[in-house]
Amino acid sequence: MHRIRIAACLLVAMATSQMTQAQIVNGSFETGDFTGWIATDMPGPYSAISVLSSGTLPVFNMVFGCPLLSTASTDGAFSVHHGFAGAGPGVYTLAQDVVLGPCSTRLEFDWVAAWEMTCCGATLPRTFRVDIEPVGGGAFLQRSVLLTAAPQTDVCSTGATTSSVDVSAFAGLPMRISFEWDVPELGTGPGFFELDNVRFTDPIANGSFETGDLTGWGTTAGPFVQQPWAVFPAGSGWGGSWFCSAPVHGNFSAGHGIMGATLEALFQDVCLGPCDTTITFEWRVAYLEVFGDDYEFRVEIEPSGGGVALQSDLITSVVPLGADTAGTMVTQSVDVSAFAGSCVRLSFEWALTAGGPFPINLGQFELDNVRVGCVPSTAVVRNGSGLNPTGFSELGGAEIGGSWDTRVVLPAGALGSTVQISTGGPFSGFFLSGLLNGELLMLPPFLPTDVVLGTDHAIPIPPDCTLAGATLAAQATTFSLGPLNFVLQNALDFTIGTQ
Repeated sequence: MHRIRIAACLLVAMATSQMTQAQIVNGSFETGDFTGWIATDMPGPYSAISVLSSGTLPVFNMVFGCPLLSTASTDGAFSVHHGFAGAGPGVYTLAQDVVLGPCSTRLEFDWVAAWEMTCCGATLPRTFRVDIEPVGGGAFLQRSVLLTAAPQTDVCSTGATTSSVDVSAFAGLPMRISFEWDVPELGTGPGFFELDNVRFTDPIANGSFETGDLTGWGTTAGPFVQQPWAVFPAGSGWGGSWFCSAPVHGNFSAGHGIMGATLEALFQDVCLGPCDTTITFEWRVAYLEVFGDDYEFRVEIEPSGGGVALQSDLITSVVPLGADTAGTMVTQSVDVSAFAGSCVRLSFEWALTAGGPFPINLGQFELDNVRVGCVPSTAVVRNGSGLNPTGFSELGGAEIGGSWDTRVVLPAGALGSTVQISTGGPFSGFFLSGLLNGELLMLPPFLPTDVVLGTDHAIPIPPDCTLAGATLAAQATTFSLGPLNFVLQNALDFTIGTQ
């Protein structure tokens, strides 16, 4: 109840906020054009920046001595292409203004490039970078250079590449994302560049190991390793037929032999958002311990790059001279609230604490679905006695730093609609007639009413992490004139989430 009171105060304070939902608009360019984006060509582009369908052979894409490149979208049927060359100096740009959500601290995108700079006297490099700027543009607040094409080099294709940029410093804030390709000289050789699938992602890269390998992760192993960390497809008997991998998310999971080494660690440097307070994962272990050695599985938080543990959570220990038969996967969470908003190293570790090291007969560990434990937004329709019209529905979830988007279906003759939020909770059984008609489905106190001459509402949610998980009630009305009349609709009980 205390959290609901906090939510009420903050929602009232932010009732006039114009903050928009934290999402990339048209990130895979599936509109077939630049809807949501601001695209700018450099002077005299070798090939103009444009949205092309997958499999298109651009008219100007020749890289001397190389096979011709066609576009190959990585998500959907379209991608962005340009010539990565022209009458420089000049810059191709592709930009969008967004509000970064608290669960989305990493910007990811797919790209491929090619160039020929040995032919025409190039002396300066071409670059591909991502700038973070104020909304509307301006001097960059952060710059990340992803590619430097050196003069007097030629590359037929970089191959499909997925890159990510840490934007955690801007969590909850409005900003401009600007992809920029700098061509500093005139006529120094042809090129090719393709961009697709721009998205915000979980701070943890490849947390379900769906790349089929340990991309994004590092490993450490001591001597006498029985089975080093690796990724296994579902159903593979990598510890013998008695232990087959059983991913809980996707088709792959990670694992290793827990006995024989003094330490086996799987780690990743991550940047947590201000609302990222837990790390959640699934795990299981199987062993037959015959030498009396002591092992433990722990999760450590260390400084980025590694170092002395800042926090260590013991998850389980191997029982000396005991056995475990590898049951179902266990869902586990670790509290990382002390590090919210900062960059740290997350390390899963099996360590020998006493005895050995000696190999044992059997010992295997499985890990899957490592993720930040964000709070999902939810909404449940409620209509009391069932007498009210049911025209009130959710279009987009209520997320911190975004907006709660809803729609109210208007009956014939209605002019508009209202949405009112209550902090008093659900209610039913009280019927009104006169100016306001229908069953009241929530208790006071009420927040200010959102009124529109139409159907769609966008109610701003403050960028305050203390609101995560707060559950509120909302009820809509429709109204008409002559005489003025308000008709109560169904209610929505909704939870404010971080994703």
